[in-house]
Amino acid sequence: MKRLENLLLKACGFTVAILTLFYLFPALSRAANESISFSTFALIFGFGMLISIATMIFEIKSINLVLRILIHYIALMVAFCTVFISTGNISADTPAKIFTAVIIFTVFYAFFFGLTVGIKKLVQLIDDKADKHSNTKRKTNSKAEAKKPYKSLYSDN
Repeated sequence: MKRLENLLLKACGFTVAILTLFYLFPALSRAANESISFSTFALIFGFGMLISIATMIFEIKSINLVLRILIHYIALMVAFCTVFISTGNISADTPAKIFTAVIIFTVFYAFFFGLTVGIKKLVQLIDDKADKHSNTKRKTNSKAEAKKPYKSLYSDN
């Protein structure tokens, strides 16, 4: 049950991020149509679910890192092709268009993968520094307390 909850939570997060991009680009370019139909929303949510599944596969630590990245990339490429190209949302009637779509996907994948890894490393670094600072402070306090003689709360001294 916890895995399903985690899967849905991540899928919703990916869906919100993608929808934000779908609303942000037309707003910045002053495009006339900023609305998204329910079928487009369902398509984006399905893509978010597939991204979430690929991410859960990527988090399996028993697989070699290079293999995990390759599996993650292939799973997302299949999801991208299945959801956007096969449904006709992205025109792929010639090999050149398919190749262009794959190249664009690969560039986006590399960008977002690098951004995500960078943010995770930064958060981990900040967390490690906070833990180190907290442990140093705790050790300093415990040494100072160890030097003080014990006083009873009820003593007159």
